[in-house]
Amino acid sequence: MKKWVIGGAVLVSTVFGSAVLADSALKLVVNGSLLGEQAKVQLQDGTTMVSARSLAEALGAKVEWENETRTVRIDLPDASLQKGQISLLEKAVAPATAKAAAETWAEGVKTRNGALQYAVMSKELRDKERENFEAFHWVTGTSSPWVDSYKVGEGRENKDGTLTFAVELVYTDSTKAVSTSTQEVTVAKQDDRWYVSELPGSPSDPGVDEFPYDHVTYENQYWAYTVTLPKSWYGQFLAQESETKSELLFQSSTGLKAPIVTIHSVPAADWKQDEYGQLHKLGEKKGRVYYYVLPLDNPYEGREVDAYGRMVQEAKEAMKTFQLP
Repeated sequence: MKKWVIGGAVLVSTVFGSAVLADSALKLVVNGSLLGEQAKVQLQDGTTMVSARSLAEALGAKVEWENETRTVRIDLPDASLQKGQISLLEKAVAPATAKAAAETWAEGVKTRNGALQYAVMSKELRDKERENFEAFHWVTGTSSPWVDSYKVGEGRENKDGTLTFAVELVYTDSTKAVSTSTQEVTVAKQDDRWYVSELPGSPSDPGVDEFPYDHVTYENQYWAYTVTLPKSWYGQFLAQESETKSELLFQSSTGLKAPIVTIHSVPAADWKQDEYGQLHKLGEKKGRVYYYVLPLDNPYEGREVDAYGRMVQEAKEAMKTFQLP
């Protein structure tokens, strides 16, 4: 663990590489996440001040206060130790047989575990796909439909010594509908272990040549409401949820995110239509009101405007399919 010791004042004016400070709005964004009021961001004589605890904890550090010496102790996790741990775990799951490599990859797809898929990839494929996995926070596929099961056939040997397996993925959803999609996964031997060396797709769409459904169903994990989304959204959106809202985000090819639509859930007593009509009521049940809000502008300024703008327009129609359990 790396330690910082700060005596006396507990406000830090250092600007870290992973933090972005905006003087006008006095916001603090750490690794893409906006810190709340507890960060106590202030501008004093041209210097940005922020709570040591809020900033340190946002960076994954452990913070302790020693009252006797009036000292703040900040312990940062050792990145080299974490990398070593991950490396050993990846070696532990490295398949000993060619078919096991294809099966482990298929299990990662079924469980939406991008880290497991990544662990059984060749170095070349890792270099190609790492940014995509990170952009989706190592979670692949969608919550509905999902891969219910898979079957890996016998491999065929290629001239270069690699083997190719046909992997059948069986999809289902809350209606119990079933559909299948078959992909070919190629594996190669490296250092006495077998790794996936070639896939027909990407982490957001893991090897699926043709998405087997005509729509995507989004189901909220807190209130279980559902929304039917266009098939074209598959692999292009993320859902960030809390107990009070669900934000469906467009995921750009460069890793940037922008809100497509936000669905809010509030107690009925707190619901009030705004004077501009930007809050669109979806329904009410058991003392809670559900409504959605669309973004006011396009953040891409010419980059991927077509895809993002199309999805915002489609969101209006998608909200008509909103259903409470």
